[in-house]
Amino acid sequence: MQSLALAGHYGRTLTIDLCPACAHVWFDGHEDLHLAPAAVLRLFEAMGRAASGTRVAVAARKVCPRCATGLMRTHDRIRQTPYEYFRCTQGHGRFMGFAAFLRARHFVRDLSEEEVRTLRIDARVIKCVNCGAATDISTRSACEYCQAPIAILDADQLAKTIADLTAADAKSDDVDPTWPLRAEQARRQTEAAFAELRRGRGASPEHDLVEAGLSLFAGVVSRLLR
Repeated sequence: MQSLALAGHYGRTLTIDLCPACAHVWFDGHEDLHLAPAAVLRLFEAMGRAASGTRVAVAARKVCPRCATGLMRTHDRIRQTPYEYFRCTQGHGRFMGFAAFLRARHFVRDLSEEEVRTLRIDARVIKCVNCGAATDISTRSACEYCQAPIAILDADQLAKTIADLTAADAKSDDVDPTWPLRAEQARRQTEAAFAELRRGRGASPEHDLVEAGLSLFAGVVSRLLR
């Protein structure tokens, strides 16, 4: 596990445990709900760096890092968005895959039929974001094993997070005069990168569109937050 010290609401500092190899993150309690906008972007950066690396399988039996109790698979829903995670029955926290965290924060959306047709021009087989199976999109628009639709990071939601961070920075006493320009550049770079992603750039049987999007967006975030 890799520890990340991230900013929380009301001036708090939250320490998040991230596993780059298995693409999961551990949140004590409900820390994922208390991350400041800048912290979400920094977590994106860390996830993006991990997304391009080699994966290891997650153990079938997952245990709480605080009490060693077996974690329980849990299905939840925020508004109309379903997602799953593994929780400690003693209330110590939650173990979430990158995609599950992103779905819970509305950073992932399903592709429309038109977008799937466009994707087929440059890609044939991609990895399912839900179960990891290879999905032949030349004839299907959902995973044949778990029936999950093809999903992608939502560039609009990412741009909104950048805008929220811009607004928060504008209210601070120590305003970086270059921030608005860098934020606008990041927004444009995000839109351009995800236009390429929807055409199949980065999609493969080894990487799904969410992982590919994380890798692309990590570079944007690195330049934005440096």
